[in-house]
Amino acid sequence: MKLQDAYVAESGIYVGNWTTIGYNMPGSNNFTYAQGQTTAQTVALAGLSAQTGWTATNKAKLNDCAANSVWQITIAEADNGNASKGSPIAYNATTPAAGNNAGDCAALTPNFTKIGQ
Repeated sequence: MKLQDAYVAESGIYVGNWTTIGYNMPGSNNFTYAQGQTTAQTVALAGLSAQTGWTATNKAKLNDCAANSVWQITIAEADNGNASKGSPIAYNATTPAAGNNAGDCAALTPNFTKIGQ
């Protein structure tokens, strides 16, 4: 998120994909990572609404968390409340919902939903 914030600060009007902002996701034996909907080199920030920027999907069952459960971060243009925090981008991190047969995935990453706040 710091790389994305820096890119927006430099460009002024765009968010960028992983390559554009200089992000390189390391490999993992436990998760598959994807950049979500933000695959174009750049996307205009103005009017951007809840677009998936990053996902992580576990490859196997982890404790009480079912395999193929998805953690994600969405990005959007910040409203006045988020802009006052210094970033024109609002981030929203979500863990797999227990009601979707995911099991207890939130217990694995208890602070994940606080990302971007």
